[in-house]
Amino acid sequence: MKSFVSNSSLILIVLISSLTLNSCRDENVNADEKFQRESILTFLLLPRFEPIASCRNAYVEAQVCLIESRSFPLVSPNEQTISAVLSDGSVQNYTDLCNQTKVSQTFRNHTDQAFACNFNCQNTYWRTLSSSNLTACSNNTFSDLWNNSVQDRGLQRCIQSCFQLTGSPIANSPRIELYLLYSTLE
Repeated sequence: MKSFVSNSSLILIVLISSLTLNSCRDENVNADEKFQRESILTFLLLPRFEPIASCRNAYVEAQVCLIESRSFPLVSPNEQTISAVLSDGSVQNYTDLCNQTKVSQTFRNHTDQAFACNFNCQNTYWRTLSSSNLTACSNNTFSDLWNNSVQDRGLQRCIQSCFQLTGSPIANSPRIELYLLYSTLE
């Protein structure tokens, strides 16, 4: 066990160092690469993995932006309503929705680390979108915002990196939208 912890620590130090050095070396890093690096570093620096909290935080962050969109498909866009719609009425809050998602066909073979990392990527994506431009959410329709998240290369690479780093299956899934929030609303 000590060997595993020691090896994991060494790998983590090398990975962080190489990402940091690459960032310092190239000041013209494109936004997608920067997003991916920041998300993965955030994931790796977490003291422990809290998959349900990561999932819940991603839903909360997405809700902030999506309820500002011009055509959110729900009359009452709150946690209870969104959770009920996404779960076919079986849950009424994001924590229960995330517990249900974790054991779903899509995620049941993934590690807690991959699950948490996936939702940390999405949390970062939605938080960045909401904070980078106050009108980015309100000037778009729900469908536009959803399609943009599905097509965002930075978000896709971040999620794929989560699966690759944790050894979870489907690291290069062409159906990356299966791992995204709100996939059942589209």
